[in-house]
Parts: sequence; structure tokens; C-alpha cells
Amino acid sequence: MTVAGQTLDDLGMVLAPSRWRRVATLLVAFGVIAAASYGVYRYWFQEGDAVAPVAASQTATAERGTLASTLTTAGTAAASLTSRVTFQTSGVVRAVEVGVGDTVQAGQVLARLDERDAQRRLQTALVNVQTAKLRLEQLQQPPAASDVATAQAGVASARLQVLSAQITL
Repeated sequence: MTVAGQTLDDLGMVLAPSRWRRVATLLVAFGVIAAASYGVYRYWFQEGDAVAPVAASQTATAERGTLASTLTTAGTAAASLTSRVTFQTSGVVRAVEVGVGDTVQAGQVLARLDERDAQRRLQTALVNVQTAKLRLEQLQQPPAASDVATAQAGVASARLQVLSAQITL
């Protein structure tokens, strides 16, 4: 065969016999590998298509009785409703009146504080009230003559200091 004045042999289009053998060997090897792959695929992945054997049937007599069932589980339980509890004052807890997980009602005493610090603060406040009352009574009394004289002497001394400061200017 001639193409544009050249033969197929000149163009290198005709395969030599040794090349034909290599090509044929590769095609046969490819076919064997493909067949083996298909066989493995059918064996491992298409096995479910086979018809399952039918199990032998069994019969039993039904009886009345108590059915006992037990359920065991592990996990963490959480309360559906919780509240934060705070005291109106600080102090040392003397007694806890409820336990963990107890249900409580509004107004129920949950804990008791040590009252000694509160008693001391109350006594101090009462003494302070008495002292303030005494000062108020003293201020409401007319001043004594000695107090007036002392105050007048203090004013005169302050005036002398002002005059002295003005002269030095």
C-alpha cells in the first residue's frame, strides 16, 4: 500500500513479528487479570445475591407466667430545674437542714448561720445609737459660760493672727 508515494513499511506502520508477540502477550495478560478481578469481585461482593437456605421451622407451646425484665444503664443524670441559692448575709454555716437531691419548698429553711458575729454587730450598733443620742442631747443644751468664754478667747486669738499676717504683708 502506498500513501503519498511512501509504503507502510517506510512509515513504520507495519509491526514486526516480535512486536506482534509482545502485543499479544500483553493483551492475554490483561485478559487474565481482568477475569481474575471479576471473579474476586463476584466472590466477595456479589455473594448476597445467592438464595439463603430456608431455616427449619420450630414449634413451642405458649405458657402463662410472669415476665421478668431488667435494664441496666450507665450515664449522668441532670435535674430539669435548678436554682442558685444565696444568703442575705455572710457568715459561718452552723447547720445544713436539707440534703443533696431533696425537694424543697419556698420559704423552707435550708441552712442556719452562726449568730455570734451578728449578735456582736447588733450590740455595737446599739452602743453607737446611745452615743449619738447623748451627743444630740449635749448639742441641744444651752452652752455653759465657760464654753462661751473659751470660744470667745479662740476668736480673739484668731483675729490677732489675721492682723499680724496683714502687717507683715
